[in-house]
Amino acid sequence: MKLLADGFYPITSCFGCLEADLKTVVAADKNGRLAGGKYSVSPVKGPFPEMLNRRLPLTGPLWRNIWGRTSGPWTAYFDNFVNGGDPYGPICHGARDLRAS
Repeated sequence: MKLLADGFYPITSCFGCLEADLKTVVAADKNGRLAGGKYSVSPVKGPFPEMLNRRLPLTGPLWRNIWGRTSGPWTAYFDNFVNGGDPYGPICHGARDLRAS
């Protein structure tokens, strides 16, 4: 699937989704994967392309990720990994943590 005509490739080359609202997913991420305190969380508002621009520059290891609201019952995850998105960890942890709550 091409998002935004691949204008944000490789950020949009691989992403993940969880079937839950944004607020629930962010809370689960803060209480689970991010609970160790190594990361900070900052709300980002604006149009989707603007939010993806804030993932730049691309890095390895990845440093910036975003959970975004979709038009349906899903929340999407994108990151700035230089080789393309790497949603495996956040999506797996999120699915586990959402089932536990």
